[in-house]
Amino acid sequence: MNFFIKQNATLPVLKMRPIEDSNLDYEKFMTMLENSAITFSMRDKQTGVYKIANKQGGIVLRTKRVNNNQLDEYYIYYKFTTKDTSTSGTYEGSFHIDFFGNTTGNLIVPIREELNIIITDSFTRTTVTSV
Repeated sequence: MNFFIKQNATLPVLKMRPIEDSNLDYEKFMTMLENSAITFSMRDKQTGVYKIANKQGGIVLRTKRVNNNQLDEYYIYYKFTTKDTSTSGTYEGSFHIDFFGNTTGNLIVPIREELNIIITDSFTRTTVTSV
């Protein structure tokens, strides 16, 4: 999966479904996700140096439904800071989910494919400095 963001930008928010398909009981997994800690890391693909290491991520419930019988669906997300996107390049990102409560353990997402974060050069300044 490729995610594109401009240099020094904070939007768009990186958002993804934790699992697309699974042998787990879907409702049980979503309940486990409600009781978890989510962090995000991003490392430079060329140097292997982490630009972001275990910063707080989040979880959000999808609010739009096609019909009333549709199950709740959660997405995990990370909101970038201008410091996170200050250097253009290609990075590999991952979410770490630590489960608490009755079911403990952890999960690294994405599972099947790499999350490539491409920070592209920007010719505009997105922040305003005082005059």
